[in-house]
Amino acid sequence: IDLKYGKLKANNIASEQKDPLTEINLGYSEGTIESCKWIKVNIKYSKIEIAESKALIFVSKYSKIFIENGSSIVTDSKYDTYEVGAIANFVGKSEYSNYKFKSIGKKLHIETSYTDVKVGFVPPSFEHVKIINRYGSYNLGIDNGAAYTLTGIAKFGNIIYPEKSKVSRFQETTELSVDGYVGTNSAPEAKVEIDTKYGTVKLVP
Repeated sequence: IDLKYGKLKANNIASEQKDPLTEINLGYSEGTIESCKWIKVNIKYSKIEIAESKALIFVSKYSKIFIENGSSIVTDSKYDTYEVGAIANFVGKSEYSNYKFKSIGKKLHIETSYTDVKVGFVPPSFEHVKIINRYGSYNLGIDNGAAYTLTGIAKFGNIIYPEKSKVSRFQETTELSVDGYVGTNSAPEAKVEIDTKYGTVKLVP
């Protein structure tokens, strides 16, 4: 599907094929999709709303993306705004953008620069969070009952985690390193890894 300077409205894009993915190209357009499964969206200077999805790949620039619910999202983004409801997995690389999630259930792997990320809720059952941040801020509402290992480095920045933690904290002039675990389980399966420079990562609601 190729569209420029127009409007796309689809009730259901139900392809079960992972290879090749159904591909949508939007330029200077608006799109609305009620339900989809395996799709790749190339989008520039546009806006798209997706209600229900299974697996999405976005290559986006100067766009606004709204997703209500989904399983997995992969993004390569510049100068965008993402607003996402409840999803299980998110993998992304982004510059000069803004992300807001209602919840992420299992995995968050993200590398950003000049980008702010807010996740309202991360449940105790999450598996892995990996953040590489440059010149941005993160606010992750990880459930207070969650148990996870925490390793992180902050240069000209900070890592904020629950006070009741077994975390070693080493502070030098401009660099902070943390290593330990959060929660009552001394050998949790969940992991949080952080590498931040010129930005704060907050792991509490």
